[in-house]
Amino acid sequence: MRHGIADDAGPANGFQDAHRSLTPEGAKRMAVQARGLAALKLGPVDVLLSSPLLRCAQTAGIVGGALGLEPVIEERLSPGARFEEIAEILDDHPDADRVWACGHQPDLSYITLDLTGGLVEFRKGGVAVIELDGVRRGGGCLQALFTPASLRAMGSA
Repeated sequence: MRHGIADDAGPANGFQDAHRSLTPEGAKRMAVQARGLAALKLGPVDVLLSSPLLRCAQTAGIVGGALGLEPVIEERLSPGARFEEIAEILDDHPDADRVWACGHQPDLSYITLDLTGGLVEFRKGGVAVIELDGVRRGGGCLQALFTPASLRAMGSA
């Protein structure tokens, strides 16, 4: 899952990348999208991981609240994460059947490409569901892709 809409970076706004937070509108939309995710009933989530950057931690906190999970900060999901980091993270959770992760672009697109062979664009707040047959390149199948708008529609119903 990609984090929600965040403040712009840069000196004009005084935000360093790591400290950019969700905008009020971004937090509001994520709350509705989190209800949409919960309504999907994708099954119990064993662990919810988040990049340490503020906007991801906030997004994971909102989603975790809807799913009854406490997010775990995972440094390896920082910007620049690739397949190797995801493989290490999954190896660290051998008993977890369902792992959700909140990260960044373009990282999520590259990781999805490595896992499934298909390139996916993640909009802010978008979610991909990938079923893995082993943690290896090409070992996954994209089961679903949810845009932020589709999740909001499900969360508003």
